[in-house]
Amino acid sequence: MRKVGVIHSNPYSSGKIAFDPRDGHTIANGGKGMGGIQFWDIHSGELKRKLPIQADTFQALAFSPDGSVFVSGGADTGIQFWDTHDWNSYRTITEPKGHILDLQFSPDGSLIAANSYKDGTVRLWDVQSAELIHTFEFGSFAFHPVESTIYIAHDDRFSICDIESGKLDRVIQVDETVEYFVFHPQGTLIAAQIDREMISLWHGKNMHIKRLLENPLDARRPIFSPDGKILAITYETTNSIILWNHETGEAIDKVEGDLGVPESLLFSPDGKVLVRGGWGLSRGYIEIWQV
Repeated sequence: MRKVGVIHSNPYSSGKIAFDPRDGHTIANGGKGMGGIQFWDIHSGELKRKLPIQADTFQALAFSPDGSVFVSGGADTGIQFWDTHDWNSYRTITEPKGHILDLQFSPDGSLIAANSYKDGTVRLWDVQSAELIHTFEFGSFAFHPVESTIYIAHDDRFSICDIESGKLDRVIQVDETVEYFVFHPQGTLIAAQIDREMISLWHGKNMHIKRLLENPLDARRPIFSPDGKILAITYETTNSIILWNHETGEAIDKVEGDLGVPESLLFSPDGKVLVRGGWGLSRGYIEIWQV
């Protein structure tokens, strides 16, 4: 990888980032206070737009799969919806109240899910009507990229629920405490962050362990490349990023950073750029690498 840029963003950045899928080079960065949510061009470093919202920190950001809707959630704002054609805020969902940790659209963009530590739930809404569809027990969650299911990790077990009926399909017990996880683009593998000490790779269907990528460097935020060939992991203690071949368990590349605490890691939609968001003592940052 080759570092191609650094953007110094909102001084009160949360480090959360999200790519606009319409152009693949505009990235949203969350913050708080007058810094609000900022939208940057990762090629030019230009600040393209700012939503100067008086609010506490925005912990979660997401674009719909077609980029027509942008949503944010934070500690005191509920979930806000923007039409990205004119950037008018057209809806706010006030429940759950506060501490929204993650927001995700379903693969077809018809549903949105949020988890709230404060009220201990994962909730699912219809995007068009804003109707609350289902409420599940709190945990880290992800929509399956192919099946009509949502996976929710509760410490050492996964609940797999049907997103149409809301019924619990099955529970799979695992022997580790899962803090965060992501699916392979084809849904065949799950990469899970285990107690910030290692990344575990599981087969998606039966959750049998395929491989452990152990590293005592506070492994965080695994993410698969869009083509599914690379697994990228950021490490908090050394501020490094390692690219792994998840088929062989071999490290492909490694880069070091020195700008602060890493919070988010994303590939661009075309997989050619890797972006990391974080925060330091005086400002937030967005680091950009060509893969």
